[in-house]
Amino acid sequence: MKRLSPGTVRKKSLVVALALALTAAITSAVFWLAGASPIDAYGALYKGSFGSRFGFEETLMLTGVLILVALAAAVPARAQLWNIGGEGQMFVGALAAVLVGLNLQAPPPVVVVAALVSGALAGATWGAIAGALKSVLSANEVLTTLMLNFVAILLVDLAITRVFADSGVPSASPHLPEGVELPDVWPGAGVNLTIIVAILAAVAAHILLMWTSLGLRIRAVGLGLDAARNAGLPVARLQALSLALGGAFAGLAGSVIVIGIQGLLVRGFSPGFGFVGIAIAMLARAKPAWVVPSAILFAALTVGGSYLEPIVGLSASAAILVQAVLVISLLAFWVFPPGRIGGK
Repeated sequence: MKRLSPGTVRKKSLVVALALALTAAITSAVFWLAGASPIDAYGALYKGSFGSRFGFEETLMLTGVLILVALAAAVPARAQLWNIGGEGQMFVGALAAVLVGLNLQAPPPVVVVAALVSGALAGATWGAIAGALKSVLSANEVLTTLMLNFVAILLVDLAITRVFADSGVPSASPHLPEGVELPDVWPGAGVNLTIIVAILAAVAAHILLMWTSLGLRIRAVGLGLDAARNAGLPVARLQALSLALGGAFAGLAGSVIVIGIQGLLVRGFSPGFGFVGIAIAMLARAKPAWVVPSAILFAALTVGGSYLEPIVGLSASAAILVQAVLVISLLAFWVFPPGRIGGK
């Protein structure tokens, strides 16, 4: 595995520090102009996400989901692909998980594992559709994955209104049977194995990309399509496979939402997790090892945002502003590093 030189580490650390400082400066100015104390606003974000046991548990649970949808964007990105379809892949994964959870006659632990696997396979299949279109027809993956989002969401709506019409729960499937759920990390905890599944997935993605021949070939495609073709690599097949792998992570995210969080499939259950995952993958520079801390940051801002209005009178959407400014700041410093700005 490639080792970073001390100079490279310092440069990357400087970029992150500058982006954080710029984000703090810009958002503090916005908070002040909105009539709120920047210190109180950031204090509210911290209090909402880490200042109580409930907030901390909510942050960890959301982190698990965001890690998985970020991996859905990060893995294809290493092959020069934009997977905009994490939302749809998550929806079909959730649908597959609830169908298995409701219909498989087996001990609850077996049903849970089967539901998680089926969700990942459904997401992988949905990603593979875009991959096949890319490989066979050279269709732009941005358009195909984006359009497949709408198809997946409509498919879930159709299942809820037709297949689960007599569920007894408005705009949702029936509740999963008792015991078909992810267990808590420890007895009495408000955090279940969602976060553990997500971290293991990030570790698996890191090992796949950095320590296997398949990962080496995917990264080679990402470093240069023409060079990869000249080296005899099956570029189209590798790109299609990377989209399928990304879809598997998004489908797993849908599974853990059904099995680990909601206990049923709710119509429109996602507020846009798949698109947030793209921002997290960009923040992590498509590196699974950095997806985890990036997801924690986004989850903390999202959960903490609910405390902004009662404490400082700002809308919870102000937390989205912080996320957006941070991503844009990092992109700016990656494109124009400090050395280049200074003329070196």
